[in-house]
Amino acid sequence: MSERPATLGEMERQSYRSRWRDGTLDLTGGLGVLAVGASWSAEIFWAVGIVVPILMGFWFVLRRQLVEPRIGRVRYRRARREAEKSGTRGSVLLGAGLLAAVLVFQLFQIRGGGGFDAWTRDWIAALPCALLALMALVTAAMTSLGRFVLYAAVLLVTASVATPLGAEPAPQILIAGAIITIAGLVRFVRFLSRNPVPAMEREDR
Repeated sequence: MSERPATLGEMERQSYRSRWRDGTLDLTGGLGVLAVGASWSAEIFWAVGIVVPILMGFWFVLRRQLVEPRIGRVRYRRARREAEKSGTRGSVLLGAGLLAAVLVFQLFQIRGGGGFDAWTRDWIAALPCALLALMALVTAAMTSLGRFVLYAAVLLVTASVATPLGAEPAPQILIAGAIITIAGLVRFVRFLSRNPVPAMEREDR
């Protein structure tokens, strides 16, 4: 028999952790990685700035239309909501900063004629996946979801294997993004199948 949370704060923490079990965050994150890979492949790096708000809207629609009718909606305390907003803003700023760092590295390498030392030149292609892995770790810390550590590992392993083979950043990102997207989709479909919309909710619609 499982123990009940002793305090309201503990109940809120458990509710907050369970909020991310539906797979929408995984799916959205995977699609985001694919979008970065597609933008990199097309050399339209600025498109990432457009994709981010689109994906955030996509996640919101998934939650509102498919998740909340099944499990309801919890209104957290103001402190929790403010912390989540700050974390989201921080993640977006971190992502923008990391993308800018990658672009600066690439520009320096092109204009400098490969001015990095041999090791850096050999592994520069792995940098985008490494930075995306760092974002996955930040997400894991924010949401207490261990599987995002696995997603970070997927990104790092993909880069570690593909870079010595001469793969450019775009294919590496696309491969890792496809794996994460499939994992998120499987989790989301499983959530939908295990949590049908209550009859009363269907009648209201």
